[in-house]
Amino acid sequence: MKRREFIQKTGIAASIPFLINGMKVSAEATPFFQDLANAGEAEDRILVLVQLIGGNDGLNTIIPIDQYSQLSSLRNSVFIPENKLLDFDNNLKLHPSLGGFQKLWQEGKFETILNVAYPDQNLSHFRSTDIWTSASDTKDFVPSGWLGRYLDSKHPNYPDNYPNVDNPDPISLTIGNVVSQTCQGPVYTMGMAANNIDNIYKLEGSSLESEKDEYAFSELDYINRVKKQTSDYLDVIEIAANQGRINDSIWASNDDGNSLANQLKVVARLINGGLKTKVYVCSIANFDTHSNQIDSNDETSGQHAQLLRYLSDSITSFQDQLKEYGVEDKVLGMTFSEFGRRIMSNNSRGTDHGSAAPQFLFGTAVNPTVHGFYEEFNSDIQQNDNLDMQHDFRSVYTSILKDWFRVPENDIFNIMLKNFDTIQILKGEFTSVESLQFENSLLKCYPNPASNNSTLEFYTVTSHVEIAIYDLRGNKLQSIIDKLMPEGNYKIKLSELSNYNSGIYIISFKNRIGKKSLNLSIQK
Repeated sequence: MKRREFIQKTGIAASIPFLINGMKVSAEATPFFQDLANAGEAEDRILVLVQLIGGNDGLNTIIPIDQYSQLSSLRNSVFIPENKLLDFDNNLKLHPSLGGFQKLWQEGKFETILNVAYPDQNLSHFRSTDIWTSASDTKDFVPSGWLGRYLDSKHPNYPDNYPNVDNPDPISLTIGNVVSQTCQGPVYTMGMAANNIDNIYKLEGSSLESEKDEYAFSELDYINRVKKQTSDYLDVIEIAANQGRINDSIWASNDDGNSLANQLKVVARLINGGLKTKVYVCSIANFDTHSNQIDSNDETSGQHAQLLRYLSDSITSFQDQLKEYGVEDKVLGMTFSEFGRRIMSNNSRGTDHGSAAPQFLFGTAVNPTVHGFYEEFNSDIQQNDNLDMQHDFRSVYTSILKDWFRVPENDIFNIMLKNFDTIQILKGEFTSVESLQFENSLLKCYPNPASNNSTLEFYTVTSHVEIAIYDLRGNKLQSIIDKLMPEGNYKIKLSELSNYNSGIYIISFKNRIGKKSLNLSIQK
């Protein structure tokens, strides 16, 4: 049996215990030339993931104020008083615990994508987490994680001869006791886990030995090398921790049992200390709020309010710390949760497992906007009804690979297992050339306002193109184009506009690079 087969069958690389502060550590020009330049530019970029374990209630996180009356009836056991909500974007407001997110939004460092999910939602915590970390379809079981496959594509020989001169640091680091499944590679765990960077302890003693069994000797030799690799990584972590510094005054408000703040402090300190790790994973638990989501005497307090305050304050302090270091532009952050909650609340002052929920991105690179909208909540909604998916979470992942890490398109397909649309999640100066060209490409409609007819003008690369007209509630009214089109500029006559009432409508344009829209005013 070859070593790769041995590891695949036994999982030994991810199960060797080491200790950090008493906690386990697990080892585990032309487009062509422009792509090369982009790859070099992206080499020092860092991604920080924050997992919201349990399923966050999105409708009590970002609230559609234009439907407040209807939602307060549907969610009467958990809803927040309108006068307590924080100003946000247009018809949306924030939970009162999210003052930090409001601050980041005002600074242009916060972005949200509404109604993120996947088709055929599975409402099991464990299975849905598997799907989110692996980026698989619901019916497919994929043992590797999407970031593990990305890191494996960059380090195909890992873990042999790692660390080395070019890669002296862990390629990913989970702040906790177990390596995040999202960093599991096709065979090996692409990184390690560390719970506490102060007082690092390493496994001491002689190497494991076997004198009689040649097969066992071969595998124990590998285990000993993994043990040495982990010890070497702990050495560089310790050096970075000693060189890094934290401004405690930035984090003072988070020292009340907020474990996420402590995790992000570790990440900030290691980045400041010079660690070149590409991916960090943190987590915050207890979002499974089936009961007592709010305090019986105060709707703005309770379990969910505390979790959102921890989340918001920690991420805001993290951003402030990065700003003080002068490294904001090299770090992108993103949250994810295995699912959202139902539209209606239950009878236990809580919410049950649902489907779609908002994702948050943070950092100077984000496109500070709101992607998507809330559907109309009518009187026909039942207890088991869910928010409809508007964005596949794998489109978010694809966008990060393409624009943040500048991964070539063919490699993205291998990492994501199929093709997905992208979303303009980054500001223009941070995106890939192709995405920037798309952002600046032609899309206009004239005359606008229109009465009976109008002309839509657009540019597309060779791609399947979908163009449709929607009302402001997100209802699709007319499909204009849904076909493969060669690259070029196009003019399409919009007729039958006289069939629409006066008002504002949305023209949605989508091709393989991304999605964009414009407003069409119809006046009669």
